[in-house]
Amino acid sequence: MADLARMLEDTHLAASGLEDSADLELLAQTARKYLQHFRWCGPVQRLYFERGFKHCSVFYAVITPKGNADSELWLIVGDMPPLYMESQAYANGALALRGYANLWLAWVRAVREGKSIADFPHPVDAGNFEPLPITVEVVSMIESRMKFIKDKLLLTWPEDLR
Repeated sequence: MADLARMLEDTHLAASGLEDSADLELLAQTARKYLQHFRWCGPVQRLYFERGFKHCSVFYAVITPKGNADSELWLIVGDMPPLYMESQAYANGALALRGYANLWLAWVRAVREGKSIADFPHPVDAGNFEPLPITVEVVSMIESRMKFIKDKLLLTWPEDLR
């Protein structure tokens, strides 16, 4: 389980004093809506901001699942396709974010090489969660954002990537 003591519950973002707190509150709302659009997700019991900024943030969710779904998930939201990640696969948000970037970069390679993308998630619009068309522009956008995450953002948390 993730270290909740290092996280900030979304209901405390407004009073947190964080530079982007208003934007982070909006991202928290997006994260909740994203999860709740899945049939397997019941109520979101708790949502925690783990790290990030207004363009790319990592949240940790505790949900009441329907069926055999996981009850704890990492969520990546921002100016890119939102995605949930299995909580047990990543010890912290930096590792989840690296997994997210690696997954989308593998998707980009598969699309460009004409390989099957059936085993990948389909990118969705961050606003309405509708599937994005797989165009040259969308592929390039995802690639540039994932490269920013890997080449810049993750470098700010080297101790958490070990």
